Amino acid sequence: MNTPMKYRNVISGKAGITLVEMLVSLAASSTMLMALALVISTQSRNYSSETNRIQLITNIELASERVSKVLRLAGFRSGALTDMHVNAITSAGASSLTVNYDKNSDGTTEPYTIRLDQSSDASYDAQHPRLLIVDGTGVIFPVGEDITSLSFTYFDSSGAQLSDTSLAASQSTRDTIRRVKVTVAARTPAPDRRTGSYLTSAFAFSVKPRNFLVN
Repeated sequence: MNTPMKYRNVISGKAGITLVEMLVSLAASSTMLMALALVISTQSRNYSSETNRIQLITNIELASERVSKVLRLAGFRSGALTDMHVNAITSAGASSLTVNYDKNSDGTTEPYTIRLDQSSDASYDAQHPRLLIVDGTGVIFPVGEDITSLSFTYFDSSGAQLSDTSLAASQSTRDTIRRVKVTVAARTPAPDRRTGSYLTSAFAFSVKPRNFLVN
């Protein structure tokens, strides 16, 4: 009966491993390496997903904070104590609005429009839509990345919702706004590596312009 040939170390004189033993060892090593590669790949996908999720939450929080700040300042005019609600919101659309406030505390109000970016805007990227604040001179301030939708709902002092038609038709109706509900929706910067789809989230909040409360 033939026996597996063993290699002999010419220096020590000790027998080496057989070819079968070598193949078994290589197979076991390959299996371990594949298992390790699978673990690393899974961890990498999980890390990428969590990073995307954190970025999504950060974008919504930042955008909501900036929008809330601008709305709270609506109507502010240095030295004024009454009638700050008049012409404080000059455009009240379903997906954009324009407020006036005295940013420089010089007694003069300037308009600031909150909206999503458009194809005509500089650095427009359809894959990464932005939330913008645009001042009266047309200067654009991006305040949120990967924002997919923005909506506004308006209410008067009694809590009644104001219709889009009446808001568009009359400044006097816009002057009755006392609360604005804002809904901001966003998605992750890149598709999730586990599912191939974007993760999405939305956040709704209400703002009462503080300068209107004294009227």
